[in-house]
Amino acid sequence: MENDLQISTLKKEIVIDVTNQLSPLLSERAVIATLMSVFPSLRVKRALNILRQTQPMIIELGNTSTGKQKGFFDAIMYLFSIEASTNLITDIAIMLLAVKGHSSSINCKRYKPILNANSIEDLTVEKPYISLGDKLDFLNDCGLACFKKNVNTNLRNNIAHMDFDIDNDGAFFTYENQKGVISKRQIYIRQELQRITFFNSTVMHQIKVSVDREKESQRHGENAKIKREG
Repeated sequence: MENDLQISTLKKEIVIDVTNQLSPLLSERAVIATLMSVFPSLRVKRALNILRQTQPMIIELGNTSTGKQKGFFDAIMYLFSIEASTNLITDIAIMLLAVKGHSSSINCKRYKPILNANSIEDLTVEKPYISLGDKLDFLNDCGLACFKKNVNTNLRNNIAHMDFDIDNDGAFFTYENQKGVISKRQIYIRQELQRITFFNSTVMHQIKVSVDREKESQRHGENAKIKREG
């Protein structure tokens, strides 16, 4: 019961943050036009399918797996969620900020590759490499703090580089090197996985709702024009 309450509280927190920060950005026609040009892409369609498929899978397998199996599953799913969905919605958010002109006030040398990007593809090329951490810092400086708040890049790196351990009860630990001293820290990986899953799906839902609303508005406009001309 307590766990259900925590999950419900987490969902509400994420929905409020994402709605308050993204809604103003998604209210302008130029931004929506960019969204509509992005949404038909194969990459976005794949991400939407992944989001729809992984949420029930995470719940089902999380409830049935035990011990080390559960901890390892949560870790792999966390990394998968970041690489498959979080990177994409982060890139979309950066493109939307560029359309609205928010990024013009950001003057930082390490953000130069981001500011020079003209498409989502420009944000994913290897040269110059743009880290997810830099993208999240950029969004944070532009007022979209919900991204950095909900995406744990340290955990993502720990999992990707296999700097973690799982005990027989499924407790998850990461190893961190601080000035030559290796420390071991317990991470509640299931909570982190729930957070990133809810965040990804909430952001994508907000974006999809805006696109669908604009499509409906365009349909009404076209129908009204046909009636006038008829």
